[in-house]
Amino acid sequence: MRRLVVPTDFSPFAAEALRYASALAERSGAEVHVLHVVSPTAEPPATGADTARQSLAEAADTAGVAPVRAIRTSYAIAPAVLTYADEVDADTIVLGTHGRRGFRRLLLGSVAEELVRTAPVDVLVVPRSATPASGRVGRRLLVPVDLREGTDGLLRAAGALAAATGAERLDLLHVLEPLPYPVRWLDEAVLDLVPSVRDHAATELRERAEALGLEPTGVYVERGEPSTTIARSANALDSDLLIVAPHEQSRLGRALLGSVAGDVARAAERPVLVARGLYADAPLPPTEAASAS
Repeated sequence: MRRLVVPTDFSPFAAEALRYASALAERSGAEVHVLHVVSPTAEPPATGADTARQSLAEAADTAGVAPVRAIRTSYAIAPAVLTYADEVDADTIVLGTHGRRGFRRLLLGSVAEELVRTAPVDVLVVPRSATPASGRVGRRLLVPVDLREGTDGLLRAAGALAAATGAERLDLLHVLEPLPYPVRWLDEAVLDLVPSVRDHAATELRERAEALGLEPTGVYVERGEPSTTIARSANALDSDLLIVAPHEQSRLGRALLGSVAGDVARAAERPVLVARGLYADAPLPPTEAASAS
């Protein structure tokens, strides 16, 4: 995590994201850029630019670090953010959202949703009031792992972030989804009779981590619906940052955000880092490749 771009519309949600990014930068030494995109039709260009500069200066004053301030003019906010992130070689975009506790299907907001789906770099989703009062930003990391292709890349990214922030905990979680039986008690009974399923998953997860030189604080295997179980585990472990990866299908199309990663990001009660940078070298879908050329 070297360079963070924080898009802002000067809302409380964006302010929360900037505070979190600043705290994370203080721990990791990253550079912070705060960006505002002005619509050409919002008001007279000169007035709009002057207002944006003043608001941007006020926002920067509240940050714990001195961010680079930037203004861009565009009708399309998300593409402007992506263009700026590419210009400054940013590796993470930090977004504030208006999600509320308990509303699992509440959208991030159209701009945030588009950035989470299409950014070729990591996207950190910060819900309002997510910054821990104790300042434990980046200290307790939770990494949900599905043990499929791409697991090692996710573990490496989590290990690098843990080292950069001086994390005190790095917890790994694997969720066993309910078996396809129509009666729930039968699902419970089958897994209770075969505890080796849980033990095997925990052993494999720990061995993969150790092979990469990681020493996880805890390795957990839970049963249940993935996004709900991940959120519950984050609360139980008091994690202050979740690191999730898009589904492996994102190697073939960045417009597809894996359902679990998407649900976790949308339902976030705690900050979620969507590790899209793992697939930075994946080919663009035909429609996106054509528009980029």
